[in-house]
Amino acid sequence: QTAAKNLVDKAGAYGIPGEQVDGNDVLAVHDVARRAVDLARSGGGPTLIESMTYRMKGHAEHDAQAYVPKEEIEQWKVRDPIERYVRVLLESRVATAEELSAIDQTISGEVDRELSAMENYLKTKKINAQKTGKGTFVLVKQQGNGSAANVGDSVTVKYTGKILATDSVFESGTYTFPLGQSKVIQGWDEGIKLFRKGGTGTLFVPGFLAYGRNVRPGSPFKPFDAMIFDVEIMDVKPNPVH
Repeated sequence: QTAAKNLVDKAGAYGIPGEQVDGNDVLAVHDVARRAVDLARSGGGPTLIESMTYRMKGHAEHDAQAYVPKEEIEQWKVRDPIERYVRVLLESRVATAEELSAIDQTISGEVDRELSAMENYLKTKKINAQKTGKGTFVLVKQQGNGSAANVGDSVTVKYTGKILATDSVFESGTYTFPLGQSKVIQGWDEGIKLFRKGGTGTLFVPGFLAYGRNVRPGSPFKPFDAMIFDVEIMDVKPNPVH
């Protein structure tokens, strides 16, 4: 909670620049972020960016947003950042509808191939895992009898990560993060929600829900490598809002 009308107004109190931007305008966000990055790289310090946008879904998966007028959601759908960017690309003739459609088909094809490969792997290994979210497969060995892991909760997970193609361990440890806040790979955000504190199991994550093409230099895996994570939910601290 804050008495400030806009969060960007707080920048001055810290002695740093602040910018407010239409968060549904891809190019505007890019420009603001680029200025902030350039300033930081030149030694000018941080920038507070307030990106004004709209949450199109409820606070959690069980939240159907019945409290929001449908007309309001429809108004914001028109301002969807991806659709707006598509219109800019078409109107400026940077790309044609056919070229954009080809990109969509390529991505959809890659997703379908990865899901099919994961399903075949599980079938061959006779692993009875359940599919959740956009394509994470979860083998629940023990659900746990502690607090459920809900979106926004602080979750501590002990894990061992393996590359599916080679079955080789690339990392193990313990990590604490807020669930469902995009602080981990999407496969974790999708899969961990099926557990409670004390639960154990395995996440089978297709490449597009793992690290995708964004592989760090020196990483032991290749772009779009599928992952396996053996997990144990060590702790769940509920979000005070719940």
